[in-house]
Amino acid sequence: MIRPTRWLAFVVALLAVAASAAQMEHGPGLALRLERGGAAGEVTISVRAPGGEELAARVAPEAGGEVVVAVPGAGPWQVEARAEGFWSPAVDVAERGAEVELRLWPAGTLETRLEPPRGERLPREVTIELTRPEEEDGGPGSDGLAAAVLTCRVAEDGDLRCPAPAGRWHLVLRSAGFVPLASTKAESVPVGDVLRFGPFTLTRGVTVIGRVVVDAAELDPAAARVELRPVVADLTSGRLAPDRGRRHLGREVAVSRDGDFEIPAVPPGAYELVATHPGCEPAARVVEIGVERPVARIEPIVVRPPLRLGVVVSPPTSGRKAWRVELLGVRTGDLEGLEEGTTDEEGRWRSRRLPAGPYTVRVLSPEGAAMAWEEIELAPGRDEVEIELALVRVTGEVRIGEEPLAAKLWFGGRFGAQRVPAESDLDGLFAVVLPRPGSWRVDVEGLSRPVHVSVAKLEISPPRLGRASEVEIVLPETMIEGSVRDRKGEPVAGAEVFLLPLGDPSGATSLSTDGLGRFEIEGQPPGSYAVEASDATRRSERVEILIAEGLRYPPLELRLLEHSRLRGRVVGPEGPVAGAAVIGISLTTRGEMASSHGEIGKSGPDGAFELELPGDAARVRLVVTALGYALGAGTVAADGGEEVVVRLGRDGGRLEIPRSRLPGEGDGLPGLVLFGTELLDPSLLVIWARANRASADDPAWLAVPQMPAGPYAYCELPPESFYLVVGGAALPAAGACTEGYLPPGGVLRLAAPGG
Repeated sequence: MIRPTRWLAFVVALLAVAASAAQMEHGPGLALRLERGGAAGEVTISVRAPGGEELAARVAPEAGGEVVVAVPGAGPWQVEARAEGFWSPAVDVAERGAEVELRLWPAGTLETRLEPPRGERLPREVTIELTRPEEEDGGPGSDGLAAAVLTCRVAEDGDLRCPAPAGRWHLVLRSAGFVPLASTKAESVPVGDVLRFGPFTLTRGVTVIGRVVVDAAELDPAAARVELRPVVADLTSGRLAPDRGRRHLGREVAVSRDGDFEIPAVPPGAYELVATHPGCEPAARVVEIGVERPVARIEPIVVRPPLRLGVVVSPPTSGRKAWRVELLGVRTGDLEGLEEGTTDEEGRWRSRRLPAGPYTVRVLSPEGAAMAWEEIELAPGRDEVEIELALVRVTGEVRIGEEPLAAKLWFGGRFGAQRVPAESDLDGLFAVVLPRPGSWRVDVEGLSRPVHVSVAKLEISPPRLGRASEVEIVLPETMIEGSVRDRKGEPVAGAEVFLLPLGDPSGATSLSTDGLGRFEIEGQPPGSYAVEASDATRRSERVEILIAEGLRYPPLELRLLEHSRLRGRVVGPEGPVAGAAVIGISLTTRGEMASSHGEIGKSGPDGAFELELPGDAARVRLVVTALGYALGAGTVAADGGEEVVVRLGRDGGRLEIPRSRLPGEGDGLPGLVLFGTELLDPSLLVIWARANRASADDPAWLAVPQMPAGPYAYCELPPESFYLVVGGAALPAAGACTEGYLPPGGVLRLAAPGG
């Protein structure tokens, strides 16, 4: 005999056998083979017919082998095993002879209390779905049960009491017309005892109404389906990601003959609506559901048959070799490689069938150099892109002072969209074919000397009479050297050292210390720099130096300090906000940027987040974003004391700023945006606008939705002021800014100062 706390397994095989006299009045019986496995106690086998008639056969403790159970009617039936202290799912049996397995698990009891919406009545019953925490890994619990569905009665006073299999479960409570409710963490149902959870207040949520338009007359719109997927925005990559904390809110619905659909009981938040059709490519629309109205009408979602993209490259070949073509697609905000191939003798390449939408085409040389980068919106009638390369042959020399330098070169930068590698020999000579003349950034890495430098602008002239364009890359004779040590003064091997030009952030350089913790770097342009070091768990303070030709700076010593931690929680009007991106910029006691390039975290299902801060951080400038909420910004102490609570609202407005001074859009330094006294990184605002699928009425303006209400300033500063403001050492002068107030849910357009 096994202990009552161990699970019992009864395997019931339904076999076709001759009926006994006792069963004749109900029709032929079912023979059940009962395997007890040493279990004690009486078991009841219940058989229920569609009309509601139920027969129960009690199986005595000593019974075994075949047991015949009377069967009412002609079927189908619902068969269930019951035993004191155990739970078993009901099994639907379509016909005699079907093989069915019934199992019993040790049981406990779920208890909660439900409150209806104001002025409404409670439902008579609810469904509770149970899934194991291990479900994310695809495995069931240790007892073999991965999920269960309970139908539970609700008393008139709102009390709910329902038997459930014992174990650790995620719980989701559902009732028709009400927003699904879920536990924020796994709950344990004890054997023979009660798990009390909740109470809960039922809410109606928002009804989402929309239409799927099939852009093909021969296809039936009624074959389409729409899936609602909760999502969050990840500003670290600019993409949308599934919101695991709200995945219980996802669902799929059919559409009407006209393509209309309706999804009831949707709570506020950010979602992706994905429409599918057997003859079309999926189409998606990101929506934000607010709390201000009971019905949300969505713009039509258009699904189209797939298209093929054609690419034509001129000249048609690279020498006698074909060009390589890579196709990248935007998948929830991020670029992802989809397909690649080579052009034919006419320079043509054609893709497989694709859904309409934005794509990026990249053309590479046979050797892998990135020669061109073209964006296209694929649509009927816009299914071909022509890429013309103005090839120019370049020969040149690399020197440091008067001495030739053997080096690796990257025209366009090591990570540029256009990126053409080359290598100079021991005499400093190189040759390369570039896709165009004009201005190029060139990254230089010495092969035999510690050179790691970026040349901001190298002018390549157009070729004349078929001759190569000739250039010289001459680096200054400068040297920086030093060492990295820990708090005790011991050298740190493999630490990363950053050299940051204060006048040109794009020229940042990094290198690693050797086995003795030493580093050196040559060839940096004269100017002011910040130097700092870090390893996996520590950072040094930032040191500012002046580099000049003929001036040898004394060796630096950078000391690594242990990180501290900032803990906090992100909450919205309805409770914790999961999946929020939390960006922290550390500041020193002097208000300058600490020895950090910024920290990025993400809130968990309970809204909690944690950031690792450098040892010299005194305050942290926080920016917090989550789709469906207004952006949050503020500065907090970095003392690691009380938990920081970041509150996000749903009353964000739209801020519009000039595109001409955005990063990568024009010449000169980018414009800066201040929310009160909080500096907002313009690059982050671009990503936030993209994540919200924003567009302005005028392409000259960047429209940034979901910005918090309050005072704003847009500033355009000269270099000497720009870097002081960005570093946190000063605020901009009033005359350099345009100011305004963004009301809740309103629009604020800030023109360029003096514009």
